[in-house]
Amino acid sequence: MMLERTRQQLDPVGANDVHRTWVLLCIATLGFVVLSTVRGWAGVAHPQLAISSVAVSAGAMALVLVWTSAASAPFTGNRHLAVHSIMLVAMALSAWSRYSEADAHSHDPFPFAIGALAVVMSNYRPAQEIVVLGITSATIAGFLVLVEASETGAEPSALAHVLPAVTPILALSFGAAAFTGGIVTAIEDRRRRASARPLTLSSDDGSAQHDRITVLSREALPLMQRVLERGVVTRADREEAARAATSLRSILVTEVGRTWLTASQETRNGPRFTIIDRSGLANEMEPTRRTVLRAMLDAFAGEPGFVGGTVRLESGTRAATLTIAAEFNAAEYTTPPGHPVVSAVLTVMSSVFTEIETSRGQASVLVKFGYETR
Repeated sequence: MMLERTRQQLDPVGANDVHRTWVLLCIATLGFVVLSTVRGWAGVAHPQLAISSVAVSAGAMALVLVWTSAASAPFTGNRHLAVHSIMLVAMALSAWSRYSEADAHSHDPFPFAIGALAVVMSNYRPAQEIVVLGITSATIAGFLVLVEASETGAEPSALAHVLPAVTPILALSFGAAAFTGGIVTAIEDRRRRASARPLTLSSDDGSAQHDRITVLSREALPLMQRVLERGVVTRADREEAARAATSLRSILVTEVGRTWLTASQETRNGPRFTIIDRSGLANEMEPTRRTVLRAMLDAFAGEPGFVGGTVRLESGTRAATLTIAAEFNAAEYTTPPGHPVVSAVLTVMSSVFTEIETSRGQASVLVKFGYETR
């Protein structure tokens, strides 16, 4: 399936980081709706409809927060349309509740609320879709205001009624679309520049196998050749054979408690990840998951300012849990609008691992996910 041009698809880590901001914006918007309704309560003819409009808008905001969370990803176009539709229903209920007041539209908070939710949803849908739904919602909102004005017998011109209703929706929708479009373009530009850089995967062999081969090829094999050529085993040969056997035995003992994941980091030059895998769970991973995990670690190590990190594998009742914590030098690391390679690998990881959780601090990235062991 082809990825949509949204920040959630191209940069899931960055999109998830701002979710807390959207929670605060939704709470503030709901508070504005409640306060505006209370302020205009004197002109409410049908209190039940006014209360229903607030409840419906609260439900729409709750759906936005649930649907835009990492656990419910991706945020689809149908969900986007549903939120706009629910908010327009809330606006209609609010309008009908105030039919007795000629200046009722002056207390209507829903144009701003719809525009604010367009900003919240902008990280998760393409810019063109945000604009189209913003224009559609503004058109319907303007129609509702005109109907309300005709019923209340208001004297000002139609434009005076429509402008306060459509301006917040259009302004916030176009602004949100421009902002998210700029972020997506920046992510794609960085991804194109990074695509020329090859992603080198570590070998499964690791340093243990390399040491084992070194002992056999440089010590054991030459010793056997000399003994065969002479046809006699000397005391020096026995001592040399004992040293080679001791070296090989120590390597094999060390290798028993070492997984392919540990070996892949031991061969890396520069900063690396510390592997914490007391139960050897890495060896129970399927080949596809091993490849994706190595690519994830290599992608983090390729980011500027990488200073190291930890990979912790723990067994659970039903599945194993793997946590990657990557640390960066704050002086060298500037968070770009998306990590092209990291985001691309995260997209692949979501298809082979379950329950992925991501978070990012000023100089750290945390990725946690589960998987079934073999």
